[in-house]
Amino acid sequence: MAKFSTWDDRFDNPRAEAVCLDFAEAAGLRVPDRELRVVNGRSVLLISRFDRSSDGARLSYLSAGTLLSEPAYGYATSKNYLDIASAARRIGVQDPEREMFRRLLVNAYLRNTDDHLRNHAFIHDGAGWRLSPVFDIVPHPSGIRHVCASAPGISRDCNPSIALAGYLKFGLFAAEATSILDEVQDATSRIPSFFDARCVSRRDREMLLACFGLLPKLITS
Repeated sequence: MAKFSTWDDRFDNPRAEAVCLDFAEAAGLRVPDRELRVVNGRSVLLISRFDRSSDGARLSYLSAGTLLSEPAYGYATSKNYLDIASAARRIGVQDPEREMFRRLLVNAYLRNTDDHLRNHAFIHDGAGWRLSPVFDIVPHPSGIRHVCASAPGISRDCNPSIALAGYLKFGLFAAEATSILDEVQDATSRIPSFFDARCVSRRDREMLLACFGLLPKLITS
């Protein structure tokens, strides 16, 4: 699957999404195989389809929106990460709460406003349902209401510290939640190297860090 920039993007979206996926992977989440290329002067992010088997057969795919019977249109929802985890457990996904808590912290750090129910999914590989790799994670300077902002006790800004405080609702012990947060924070410290690896411009670094809510000192030349 190829993802291109559009005329109204405020930054180089394919490079930004590559950085966000690099960050998510470093923070302990599964992400699709990907490659960033330049075609006719435009960035293109190539992402491997994860709804296919190794021999190319189609795997069953179920979005969280479908599982939770949410409308297929629009972004607004009253559902949240706990609802996704509960629904996942009902269809046999193992230990979904820990995975959803980690996703919550990652998306909180990234201020991912494209975090809607169609961007969380499940794959059936013949042995049972499992959460898909994370995808479509990129910040946008907008006021869209998203799943992260719907989580109990979470502000619209998706403050990671507030998100951490909800660990009990995910059935985690304090030490488990803190360990996950430490891994996410460690990935945050590596963002400059992700920028470098993806050749993100200084202007886009400044804009992305502002979206992330991170300090300007993380910007490198």
